[in-house]
Amino acid sequence: MDFCEQCGTKLNEGAKFCGKCGAKIASAETGGANPSAGGLTVTIKTQGDKDGRIQNALTQVLFDAGFVIGGNNAQYALNADVKLSDATPPGNPNKFVRYTVSANLTDASLGSIVLPYSLTGREGHVTVANAEDRAIRVVEKNINDEFRKLLTACFSK
Repeated sequence: MDFCEQCGTKLNEGAKFCGKCGAKIASAETGGANPSAGGLTVTIKTQGDKDGRIQNALTQVLFDAGFVIGGNNAQYALNADVKLSDATPPGNPNKFVRYTVSANLTDASLGSIVLPYSLTGREGHVTVANAEDRAIRVVEKNINDEFRKLLTACFSK
């Protein structure tokens, strides 16, 4: 297992960015496949993202859109909040987890939100850990699909 060269955090297998500090992993492929953001800078901060998977998904989408991740005096800030909570109905043998994710892309100089993003839902499985994993996978997919579309539409104007 690799560690981030910038902050020393243990990296998830296949990660292209550090889940803690957002630094690009040296062995990661070059992104920027859709450079609609044209090299704008963005910082990314997440709360409640236990293993960095949501931050990695957000970072990848922003990187693919042409954003430069990190740095001082970034033009944009993405602040995300991830919440997982028990949503198991009484007497149900399966375990359910409700997820709520909000991520607002803010213009740092104006302090105004330029792209709001939120997602809520519920996933179930036989264990809480598996239900949480399933919920995170759903969120990762939605970020890759829907947040990507929103971001591209916002910055291709």
